[in-house]
Amino acid sequence: MPVAPSPEYDLLLDAIAAAPTARVDPRRWDHAQWQRTLRAAEWHRLTPALACHCADIGGVPDDVRATLEQRYLENAARNLFVAATLQRVLDALGAAGTPVMTLKGAALVETVYADPALREMLDIDLLVPTASLDDANATLTAIGFGPVDSPDDADRGGDPRVNHHHDPALVTDERIVAVELHHHIAMVGERAQFDVADLWERARPGITGGDHLLPSAEDLLLHVCFHFTRNRVGGSAERHGTGGALAQLADIAALVAGEPIDWGALNAQARAYRLATRVFLALFAAREIGIPIPATALDALRPSGFDPRLGRRLVELRVLRDGQTLPVRSLRFIIAPGREVLERGWDADARGAGSLARAYVRRAAARAPAAGAALKRPWASVQDYRLNGRIGALEHAE
Repeated sequence: MPVAPSPEYDLLLDAIAAAPTARVDPRRWDHAQWQRTLRAAEWHRLTPALACHCADIGGVPDDVRATLEQRYLENAARNLFVAATLQRVLDALGAAGTPVMTLKGAALVETVYADPALREMLDIDLLVPTASLDDANATLTAIGFGPVDSPDDADRGGDPRVNHHHDPALVTDERIVAVELHHHIAMVGERAQFDVADLWERARPGITGGDHLLPSAEDLLLHVCFHFTRNRVGGSAERHGTGGALAQLADIAALVAGEPIDWGALNAQARAYRLATRVFLALFAAREIGIPIPATALDALRPSGFDPRLGRRLVELRVLRDGQTLPVRSLRFIIAPGREVLERGWDADARGAGSLARAYVRRAAARAPAAGAALKRPWASVQDYRLNGRIGALEHAE
């Protein structure tokens, strides 16, 4: 059976994937129900989209409408600053002769969001050839950017570009928005079959002018899809919970509506990069909440042995369930993570036992709140464990 969202989530779905008839009529909602809706919208980074949707429906209390309008205007103002910062960065990199491609939010706002204020942007993601990363960092340093101060930086060992897909974030003195210079769009565990040179070959000129590039429509959708699944599965889901899940699905909706997707090319690329399962699960989740993903595109990507009940469980637990979760992989992984886990995810230096110990303590402290919540809901942790195992089996068979 399809997942049945709560009325509050139905209103969020109406805001990002309009159905022929509205999923819910909120005109008789009480104050508590509206407050739950506002919290869910914030959690999923959909408040600006909800504000626009509620502007066109009746029965919204004045205080709720005022809150939504304020958040929309705040995001509009922030995105104006982000756009000005992005243009400044692109101009500087262009003047230095550095190839650069916008990614994620920056690319989506340029291509498929007619109103940039609808899309919340946490940072600016840019792809730069690996050979140009040092020059790009120097260029941004010259115009006032510098690394975010972090005590963890002192513990980075070896070459961080081996284990990370982007350099440390750069900010100006305002510290309003960070710039991340990527050398790949996939993390180290995802890119064994993924040659980033393919993205540069398929890139297209920027729409707003200048020398920057945009990913092809298929590469942009590929990135949004496997990023969604990465955040919903395994260790990454421990950090993200369900936060931002609907915003990522809203990106898929905007791409499908606003770009002429070559579904055959997307399928070929996802399979060549061994990311077909991750792309499929994102598109399945999108279709499940009402986004018009072609059935033929899903069928072409469908992993062998996939059970729709698994996809619906993913939507139920990792999209429509509020709050932080702890999708446990194993007791050993929680208590005694391997050296590789601490090196890759927690910036430990394999050459020093002290660095490994500090990484272990940082990891334990970061997971303590989620672990405490999980102990209060042991059955939910069991459900998460089983879901991770079944998704892992699909990916392993790919």
